[in-house]
Amino acid sequence: MEYLKALDLKLFYLLNSGFANGLFDFLAPLPEKGLLIAIVLGSLVLIFGRNARHRVSGFVLLGGYVSGGYALALLKEFFSRPRPCVALADARILFVEPGLSFPSGHSCAAFMAATYLSAVLGGKAWAWLFPAAALVGLSRIYCGVHYPADMLAGAVFGSAFGVLLLAVEKKVRFLFSPSPKNGKA
Repeated sequence: MEYLKALDLKLFYLLNSGFANGLFDFLAPLPEKGLLIAIVLGSLVLIFGRNARHRVSGFVLLGGYVSGGYALALLKEFFSRPRPCVALADARILFVEPGLSFPSGHSCAAFMAATYLSAVLGGKAWAWLFPAAALVGLSRIYCGVHYPADMLAGAVFGSAFGVLLLAVEKKVRFLFSPSPKNGKA
């Protein structure tokens, strides 16, 4: 276990300060508020867009974001890991975020959306959704608010939650589909 902690810390310092430059300093903080905006706007586009089949998906994505946030808060309390911006005096910090560190909520939300939307949108949507989710996670380390293990755990939890949302959508579609029993055939 000590080896994993040491590796996590070594990777943190590499990603947090090993690539430091002005462009990354400008870009890395953008997901701080931008991820919430992207998921909410994406949900609204699905809900109010031209493709009626995506309306349910928009509601499921929005509901998944909110309910996933509550589940994540419970996990953070259970693990109770302080953020590097609080725990490490020598971390390069672009901003301080309150709360606990493990797992990363931004990574979780980004990978939940990437997993779910890749299946909903189909095609090669995964080819830009997953790299974007990974960049969100890496930005959290670069900004000094998460460790690499936080990002990895958030990615795993978020991806699993995205798969769960697909099952929820399937159940919702089944419950509201026309059937011969209720006379809507």
